[in-house]
Amino acid sequence: MTRSFLSASVIVALIAVAAPTATHFAVVKSTPSSNQTVAQVPRRIQIWFSQVPVEAVSQIKLTGADKAEVALGKVVADKESKSIYADLTAALRPGGYIVSWRSAGDDGHVQTGEIKFTFTPQKQ
Repeated sequence: MTRSFLSASVIVALIAVAAPTATHFAVVKSTPSSNQTVAQVPRRIQIWFSQVPVEAVSQIKLTGADKAEVALGKVVADKESKSIYADLTAALRPGGYIVSWRSAGDDGHVQTGEIKFTFTPQKQ
């Protein structure tokens, strides 16, 4: 019985140690957030992840409803905040937009995704 208890204790300890490193690379939040309607043009597109993104493979693309790509500044990977971001360098027309992103985390597996938002300016 002591041997079984010891074996079980070792297994539980190994799982506890391995659990933090088993986290997959995933989006934690974004600005703008998914399906958000914004009244002001965001000055920056930023996506936070569960792991530090690899700058060499990180990309952000912004596309309007007309499928035209919107100009963005250089994509930056911020290790401290575990995010990638790019500043908007062009004006936005009212309508729907898709942020397409690409990056990788600790394991090196490249992930991609999309975040949709709508720009509806406030009427004055």
